[in-house]
Amino acid sequence: MDAMRTAPPKFLRTPNDQTGVQGGVASFICQATGDPRPKIVWNKKGKKVSNQRFEVIDFDDGSGSVLRIQPLRTPRDEAIYECVASNTVGELTASTRLTVLRGRCCFLHNRNANSSSFNSQFPQLT
Repeated sequence: MDAMRTAPPKFLRTPNDQTGVQGGVASFICQATGDPRPKIVWNKKGKKVSNQRFEVIDFDDGSGSVLRIQPLRTPRDEAIYECVASNTVGELTASTRLTVLRGRCCFLHNRNANSSSFNSQFPQLT
């Protein structure tokens, strides 16, 4: 009679840090192997994610998972997220950071600028 073999979870894929824009989408992927097959749970600040904007899509009988957040909100969605893979032998955690930028983050506006100083920086086309 063969002894039953078991193995703690081991990550095949871990989530990467992401930067998103408010109103946009962020997706994190996590996958693990082990015996018995591990299950994946997503945490935000140490608590299981639960919000209608958070969608968890399991694949590979639950040993793989995608966390999708839409629409992104700042600052509430900015956090450390954890992918927790667990089975009866052990538990493993991979952490990732989500940064959310405001929608107008990249538009530079100088209130003191006037049209003549702006135009003087560029050649006139005639």
